[in-house]
Amino acid sequence: MTRIKRKNNIVCADYPEGTVVFDLDSRQPHILNALAAEVWGWLCRPRENQELIHLIVRKYAVEKKQARKDVLSLLGQLKEKGLVKDVKA
Repeated sequence: MTRIKRKNNIVCADYPEGTVVFDLDSRQPHILNALAAEVWGWLCRPRENQELIHLIVRKYAVEKKQARKDVLSLLGQLKEKGLVKDVKA
């Protein structure tokens, strides 16, 4: 079973519309919108994709299919930027 977690060496600052994530290794800032910032907050500990999808469905009352699409897209972007990584459970 694979879980996803935040990478080390990241500094975050919240602002009203989301979160700024600064990667200390690459020295790159990344701006997350409110929904992405919420998922980022949940990744303070390793989580499975399905757990994140369930949290989105429950909090925002969206269909599971849409939540899955959005969560997987976001996680793909975060992985591409090197901000999260897979860990074995």
